[in-house]
Amino acid sequence: MKQTIKNNIQVFTNFFAQFQDFQFLFISPIFRTILAIIILFLNVYSYYNNRIRYTKSKNIIFYITLALFIIDIAFIYFLDVLAPLQLPKYWWVIIVFIAAIFLFSMDDKIILNDNTFNPPPLSLSRKKKRNYIFIILVIIYIFSFLLEYYINDTYDIAIDFTPVKHLYYIFLARGFGIILTLINLYLSFNFHACKYNLPDTWNL
Repeated sequence: MKQTIKNNIQVFTNFFAQFQDFQFLFISPIFRTILAIIILFLNVYSYYNNRIRYTKSKNIIFYITLALFIIDIAFIYFLDVLAPLQLPKYWWVIIVFIAAIFLFSMDDKIILNDNTFNPPPLSLSRKKKRNYIFIILVIIYIFSFLLEYYINDTYDIAIDFTPVKHLYYIFLARGFGIILTLINLYLSFNFHACKYNLPDTWNL
């Protein structure tokens, strides 16, 4: 099983190897950290635009987002251990704190279909844009996972699915992140206002 996974991932590592001109950019700690921060804030942004958080099922979406939030923090922490930037220790806590303020400040009342004209807030993105956000998130998650594998495989930092805790947790974090984001993507594509007893105007 492990050998099969490694063989499949090897295809992508060969793909990365073709981009010699961008190799130093891809493997740089700053690029990998920026990628992680983008994922962190995109998850918060996608939660803000998720219309399910205005329904009785909002706890489900919140806990999925919270799990992603914790996973992303863990990834940033372990990345900082493996590939630290020339910044003060735990500098990233400020970034996480800002993201947490946005995330935990979103507590909207439940909206029910009362057969009146009750459109969603204008600040919320439409369904097409919401779907694009989740697609972009899945792509970035997968790219980040494969990039970390490529770096460790190419520079022989002992990835090989060995019990190296930091490496193990980095790949575990990205794996769970991909799964949870795919769940969000599925819910977004299959969102219909009537399923959640929302006004029809919320279908947009």
